[in-house]
Amino acid sequence: LAAVRKAVEQEKVLALISFILSGHVLATSDAIKTYGIPTFIGGTHVSLTRQGNPWLFRVRPDDSIATLAMVKYIEEDMKLRRIGILHDTSPFGTGGADLVEQGAKERGMTIVRREKYTAHGTEEKDFTAKLLSLKEAGAEIMVLFATAFRDAAWVQRQYRQLGSPFKYLGSQTSQMKMALDQSKEAAEGLLAIADFVPGQSDVNKKYAEAYKKEYNEEYDTASVWVYDALNILVEAIKTAGEDRAKIREAILALKGYQGVLGTFSFTPN
Repeated sequence: LAAVRKAVEQEKVLALISFILSGHVLATSDAIKTYGIPTFIGGTHVSLTRQGNPWLFRVRPDDSIATLAMVKYIEEDMKLRRIGILHDTSPFGTGGADLVEQGAKERGMTIVRREKYTAHGTEEKDFTAKLLSLKEAGAEIMVLFATAFRDAAWVQRQYRQLGSPFKYLGSQTSQMKMALDQSKEAAEGLLAIADFVPGQSDVNKKYAEAYKKEYNEEYDTASVWVYDALNILVEAIKTAGEDRAKIREAILALKGYQGVLGTFSFTPN
């Protein structure tokens, strides 16, 4: 919140490319609405763009899309019915777990158990008891919704140490570069949801080549929404000039913009 206030009041910014954590978006949403400043967000909790704040623009698929894909894949491709859920207590972790549970029950699948841990509040490193609890409950697959890269890596390593007692399907964090760098070989063969498929378009391929040339490594999926947001903002400013209200209208009017993540069209929600 202090960062938003400084950006707007002291630095007089025209727009914001802001937070990937849903909790941060929730904490600053009222201020962003009061300031009336176009703000791009990477947070995926469903509620963020449904609270009547016309200044927030989400640049990633929300969790209702991701969890639907996860549940559908578990049922139709993996042919599994008994799901265990491990999640943190953040808006992302709890919201994602709730949506998985709701989607599974709508399809007649069983949530055998939910285990949770405190997000950002403790340095919890031992998830063994929670993993064993899901195993004892008869989980055929575990869905992990972890906000922190570190937590996803710890879970992946301990899951392997226990002999991979059930299938693993992680949220977006599980497949991001920082988590994979920490979990190393423990991540091999694990499944996770992603915002998009790398290489799915010419725009995506061009970005991948340019990123590798610039930084001498493969791009992290977390970098992409920021890049798309910046380019969408540039297009809006070209159309509207340096007026916040007109920039907001120009973003809303944008239909079919071809970004790295995919094709963008914005609506009031």
